[in-house]
Amino acid sequence: MCAGLASDRFNNLYFADMTTSSVNKITAEAINTFNGDASETNQINVRTLYSLETTETTTYVTDLMIEKEYLYWTNNMDNVGFGCVHKAFTEPFRDAE
Repeated sequence: MCAGLASDRFNNLYFADMTTSSVNKITAEAINTFNGDASETNQINVRTLYSLETTETTTYVTDLMIEKEYLYWTNNMDNVGFGCVHKAFTEPFRDAE
């Protein structure tokens, strides 16, 4: 279930998925080349930026906002109506493999 949508100045789309407790990104390129055919061979590539596996603060993500290169999200800790605002980069740093 989608909990929030935001786009950056490059027209990338970010969304929160409450089902998987994750913050995800679809690039503008993927959106622009999507031809409306949702067949298995033509799926849009969704990249998970933050999830419970990597970021504890994605529990019950409820909304998103973008300001420059920063991504903000709110959460509803323990699903009781109280939470926090969290700040991260729109492109998380990754360790070199």
